Amino acid sequence: MRFALIGQPNCGKSTLFNSVAGYKAETGNFSGTTVTFTESRVRVLGQVVDLVDLPGSYALDGLNPAESESRRYLESRAVDAIINVADASHLAQALELTFELLSLNRPVILALNMIDEAMRLGLRIDGEGLSRELGIPVLPLVASKGRGVKEVFVKAMDQGKNSEFRIMNHERETRKAKAAIHNSERFAVFHNLSAEERHARAGELAAPTSLSASTSPPSRF
Repeated sequence: MRFALIGQPNCGKSTLFNSVAGYKAETGNFSGTTVTFTESRVRVLGQVVDLVDLPGSYALDGLNPAESESRRYLESRAVDAIINVADASHLAQALELTFELLSLNRPVILALNMIDEAMRLGLRIDGEGLSRELGIPVLPLVASKGRGVKEVFVKAMDQGKNSEFRIMNHERETRKAKAAIHNSERFAVFHNLSAEERHARAGELAAPTSLSASTSPPSRF
């Protein structure tokens, strides 16, 4: 299986990668470019998983070479699950990338990193509500302290094994067709959104789930 880590710059994505990859990581370049990525093999529930840490990306449709290569990788490679690492203290901004990832018709897990910092700032995120709105798993994470790391990878394993998105070599085209049908309804709202529409929608979703500590109950994570 192969998992891809992606997130906006400074979201703690590489901290998560390093916490599980350690010294075994290798850095390479995307073919014909100077854009680098890091990959390693890790064990999740006793199974070896190929893990790639893609470049930090604010969006997938930008002119930045790193963002373009990240999108090309996710579209062309057999990625069983995408782990979208997001800065929980800047949820609206992070969700703009999430929307683009959902349009790729791959299993996505949203890992809200630095959830402790968000709480320190007085934010209380309704993870269950956000998961219902997006239709994907949403998990809390504090990668720098190792909190929630196991849960994120176990959930990714579960999504990769059980989702009909999973691509296997001998039935790649069949799987892709089934995924397209399955997602045409489920993720239709996220397809073909302009940058302005993504920005507006992200703000709408973040507003009711990121509430002031003085006016909301504790986080539902």
